[in-house]
Amino acid sequence: MFKNMKLAAKTISGFITIALIAAAIGTVGIVKIKLISSADRMMYEKVVVPLGEMADISVYFQRLRVNTRDAIYAKTQDERAVFEKKIQNIRNQITEVSRSYEKTLLTNEGKALFEQFKKARENYGIQIDKMLSLANQNKIDDARTVRQGDGMTTSKVEQELIDKMINSKSDQGKK
Repeated sequence: MFKNMKLAAKTISGFITIALIAAAIGTVGIVKIKLISSADRMMYEKVVVPLGEMADISVYFQRLRVNTRDAIYAKTQDERAVFEKKIQNIRNQITEVSRSYEKTLLTNEGKALFEQFKKARENYGIQIDKMLSLANQNKIDDARTVRQGDGMTTSKVEQELIDKMINSKSDQGKK
């Protein structure tokens, strides 16, 4: 059949065949680019942003520990009140960032770690309240004892869970 065709018809059919092949390649390319774009957006929203949020939580947590210590060692009630206000603001910031982070959880492991973090945060919060209450009653030695005992234990648990959540998100991004 191809032998009997005129040169013009052969040339036109060749161009049409090449055009169809190019259209198929272009279509596959566009579909794959859209898939890559979607995966990139998902990675940014569910991994990159939450890693930044976890870094914020980690920084806030350290500030919380420092300000709690400083509140215990404050020389006056006015000075202690300033630290208590900072502590409350930091706790509110952690709550706000935690809510945003929770919306990005995809895996059961991530959700379980976050539930453990919330519980650890609650436990450490109880110890903070206890330390501040004792300090406000001028029971500085008792506040220091709590800080070095249950306060330190619960803060370490919270810090370990923050580290685990960061590692989990990082591993998720690698996958």
